[in-house]
Order: sequence, then C-alpha cells, then structure tokens
Amino acid sequence: MMNQQFRKDYWVKGARRLSVLERTEIFRALKVILLSPRGGISLKIRAGIGEASMQASIYNPILDALADYTPKTLGQIELAVKDKGVGFGQITQSIGQNLFGIF
Repeated sequence: MMNQQFRKDYWVKGARRLSVLERTEIFRALKVILLSPRGGISLKIRAGIGEASMQASIYNPILDALADYTPKTLGQIELAVKDKGVGFGQITQSIGQNLFGIF
C-alpha cells in the first residue's frame, strides 16, 4: 500500500446525498427521445411467466408527447401530460423502466 497515487478529486469519503428537490430537478432536466415509430409500439410485454399489458392511460399520453421524435426533458413531458392525469412519478417510473431495458 505504499507509493500509490490516487486522485483525491475522484474519490469522496461518505456519500453526499441529494435532497428530494435536487433529485427531482435533475430528473426534470433529463432528456429522452422516442426511437421507434409510435404506431409500432405495443403496450404488451412478454416475460418469462407470460404476457402483461402496460397501463394505456399512463403510457399512451407519454408516447404521444414523444411522437414528434425530438428530444424532450421529463419536465416538458410532465407539462404535456398533466391534463391527462399522469403524474411526474408515473413518468419517471415508466421512462426509467424503458431506459434501463426492463421492457
């Protein structure tokens, strides 16, 4: 363990937690884009134990907001779908699951 050089600007002792407000603002600034044709997206998923349907009342407004294939922040999507009863938590959950390849 002698003569080892570590960059101290890369390593932090102890986790620095973000407040709920800071996390929410970072998520609202996250940009996403629809990569598949809107008409070709099915709201059914296949899993190891069968097939499940995603909630159309949540996913359709989000997909419609992204249908012009331009990058949008989650905050912009939130404004576009708020009159359809879709909350920010539902947006982050549905987009987050798709970003990380769960579906």
